[in-house]
Amino acid sequence: MGLGATPTPSDKNAGVSQPSAETAIAGQKTEIDEMKPVTEQVKKWQMMGMGALAVVGIGGAAMGFTFAGAIQRVLALLAR
Repeated sequence: MGLGATPTPSDKNAGVSQPSAETAIAGQKTEIDEMKPVTEQVKKWQMMGMGALAVVGIGGAAMGFTFAGAIQRVLALLAR
């Protein structure tokens, strides 16, 4: 290849063996198979987190309602 000549595809890949499409697909499939359990575990954690937030929210609302009722009773007793 001379000076200023554009490289041909055979020049760019000289000495580099390219994997076949089947090999590339098989490699990706094994990577995906390894990722599936992790993805499922993260989804499980997300669902548990949402459930925990719901429980905490309901508990917080109940405590707030109870506290507000107690304050109302105390103020009613003081207003007599």
